[in-house]
Amino acid sequence: MRQRNSTTFVMGSMDSFLDIITNVVGILIILVMIAGVKAQQSSPESEATEEIVTESTTATVPVPTLPNTKDLEKTIEENGRRLEEKAKTAATLRDSVTDIMGQKETLTEQIEVQAAQHAKLFDLMTSIRAGIDLEAERKDKSLKESLELKRQLLEQDAKLEQLDKTKNWILAHRPQATVLENMPTPIGRTVDDKEIHFRLIGGRLAYVPFAELMLALRAEVTENKNKLFKQRSTPGILGPIDGFNLHYVLIMYDAEMRDVMGSGIGQRLELDYAELLPVAEPMGEPLKSALANPNSEFLNRLRKYRQDIYTITVWVYPDSFEEYRELKKFLYEKGYQVAARPLEFGQPISGSPRGTKSSAQ
Repeated sequence: MRQRNSTTFVMGSMDSFLDIITNVVGILIILVMIAGVKAQQSSPESEATEEIVTESTTATVPVPTLPNTKDLEKTIEENGRRLEEKAKTAATLRDSVTDIMGQKETLTEQIEVQAAQHAKLFDLMTSIRAGIDLEAERKDKSLKESLELKRQLLEQDAKLEQLDKTKNWILAHRPQATVLENMPTPIGRTVDDKEIHFRLIGGRLAYVPFAELMLALRAEVTENKNKLFKQRSTPGILGPIDGFNLHYVLIMYDAEMRDVMGSGIGQRLELDYAELLPVAEPMGEPLKSALANPNSEFLNRLRKYRQDIYTITVWVYPDSFEEYRELKKFLYEKGYQVAARPLEFGQPISGSPRGTKSSAQ
């Protein structure tokens, strides 16, 4: 509305200006016509009369001199041309103003369109900014939660590291433990059946010919009975058999005798002490080889003895307790009863009528 009013005001001003110019031109034309008429009506008589009158009068009155008609026409033409030029200029200005107003209206429409687009972009930007702020708030919250989780993880890592250090310290300073395998075994019983003897020392398993040496000793006593009864104590050595010698002591003592004829005092010969000593060391074969090799000396000898008749007695030294557990497990799986006879280092395998029998499981 403001633009239209300004346009109407400019157009109205131009019309007023042209009206003024037209009125001025009209007045000039009228004056020129009056001057021409007066010039045509004037004559020599009148001029002379005027001169006479002028001369006769004591007071003179100036008479206006009219411009030349040609000059007036020329002036009027020039003014007309100027008016035409001004009219053309005014028309050109009017057209320019009209074009400018049209351009202004076009620009105004474009500005309005751009303003609407700017408003849309501003709304979109506001929405995007709100979304960015919301996302930033979410990220900030997520970042805080992530930092809290990292802090908790660091605390847990520190605790785990401390626990690892404590564990390592305990492992480094704890005493060496011996792991014992818990195997369910039957209740031990005294061995009254036949026994097969083995020695386990230094991780090596060797057969002990206990029965063979006792048979040899019985034959020796039977053969030398008369000689032996003449001495109270008789030491002797038998062997070697399977790498062992039997060192023994026989004693002769008086004892009460009973028979169908009655009772009396007689002499009795008895084994007082016997020990088996190896001829050379080391003896036997490594336990792992003895158990794993089907043709080992241990397995070949074991096949000769039935599980329901023979008990396996193992004379074991302190450095082979682990191997004994492995051997015991192997013999259990084969169905044998096993008896252990622990010995101290330097203590030989020995026997006596005053000794104890093996206890098998």
